[in-house]
Amino acid sequence: MGGVSSSVKEAMIASVETGVFVASHYTHIQHSHFSRGVGAATLVFNGNILYIVGNKGLAVFDITDLSKPTSLDKIDTDALSLDGGSAACLNGSVLYVAGGKGLATFDVSDPAKPQKVGDTLDTEALGAQGGVDMAINDANLMYLAGGKGLATIDLTDPLHPVRIGDVLDTGVLGKADGVHAELIDKDTLYVCGGKGLAVFDLADPQHPSKVGDIIDTEVLRHGIGGAAVMIPHGTMLYVIGGKGMCVFDMTNKQAPARVGDCIDTQCMTYDGDGAAFLEGTNLVIVGGKGMRVFDVAEGLPAPKMKTVSTGVLSSDGGCDVRIRDGIAFVAGGHGLMILEFQKLLDSKDD
Repeated sequence: MGGVSSSVKEAMIASVETGVFVASHYTHIQHSHFSRGVGAATLVFNGNILYIVGNKGLAVFDITDLSKPTSLDKIDTDALSLDGGSAACLNGSVLYVAGGKGLATFDVSDPAKPQKVGDTLDTEALGAQGGVDMAINDANLMYLAGGKGLATIDLTDPLHPVRIGDVLDTGVLGKADGVHAELIDKDTLYVCGGKGLAVFDLADPQHPSKVGDIIDTEVLRHGIGGAAVMIPHGTMLYVIGGKGMCVFDMTNKQAPARVGDCIDTQCMTYDGDGAAFLEGTNLVIVGGKGMRVFDVAEGLPAPKMKTVSTGVLSSDGGCDVRIRDGIAFVAGGHGLMILEFQKLLDSKDD
């Protein structure tokens, strides 16, 4: 496999084409190139079924045999735009998929056969080029963030979501920026985008209230494209973007304090997508330049593995990474790769 690091080859279980990813979101005009959007790639597990969301739709795979993932279906969600981001979440027997065209609801009582319920909901928070993210609390509320703002969605009837109130201007989201929303305990919501990090008080869960000023992380890029990723770990928060990674102390969660200098992840492109996953104390980051692991056992990230090429990540396509039962799933513009995570860590690349 050309362009794939030897350690990845050793750890690889399978590599498959998904049929739903777009490898490049750039437009070339004369001698310049311009990003059209952040790109979509989201992975969601439902037992031995894997839902893969990309700009071309929702793919359903049976991963009972990890060495031979089986494609079961490809579904037009009517929620995804060609160049915008995606978000998806499993809530009981309901799968929510959000993209540039809105929020779609699927009944997955039969996990292998998602059935769309009703029309795509126009949340008025999502844009055709920008990122999308969602966070669901235990009070049947979804916080949905996109290029046009932050919407609160009532999930009391899970199959028929309803927006509550107005879309909020977060102050951090541009129409084509990456987006991440993260619940910190039950009473605080963080939203980050190209313009920084915003904190919301959820004392009244149906009406988020912005707290303090926008925080300049120094690692997020405002404009077209660009990653925005947050990973909480204890009282620490890792924020990752096209300019690197920074760390915040969340001891006072409504006023997170920056710790240390920005870190070059060596796996992110300046305006491409990015994703991360915390496996124990291993912080796994993927981006347009590859995949890298940091040890966060002591709080501040320490490189544990150099950046490796997976062969499935593209410089300006969407990407995602998940680890389950010691198996890493890496998705990018060129497909899906399944790896033995510990073998990858133990391998020594040439």
